[in-house]
Amino acid sequence: MSFFADYALLIMFIILIAITITGVPLGIAMIVSSVFYLVMSGNDVGLAAENVLNGTFGNFVALAVPLFIFAANIMNAGKVSDRLLTFSLALVGRVSRRSGSGEHINFTYFLWYVWIGHF
Repeated sequence: MSFFADYALLIMFIILIAITITGVPLGIAMIVSSVFYLVMSGNDVGLAAENVLNGTFGNFVALAVPLFIFAANIMNAGKVSDRLLTFSLALVGRVSRRSGSGEHINFTYFLWYVWIGHF
């Protein structure tokens, strides 16, 4: 057991490379090799997961990004984003067509999107 504990990091990298070469996705290979490292070095897997989650929930920016993507997926599924785009085009469509660009439509679309997000 002490052989594995002494060379746990080296064995983890070897396992990571071997699993990746076999065609397993990189994320799964990283999880498998990391769990192997934690078990062989004598660390608790649950404690490591708890530390990661505490670090994620302590950083509000890191927590806001996946929730923002989740909110966008809900709005796309409910066709809310299509309605917002149509509304923005109705508000500033004439200005945008004259200048030949869609920056005005994008600005009003995101303005309404942020406004909806506050409720």
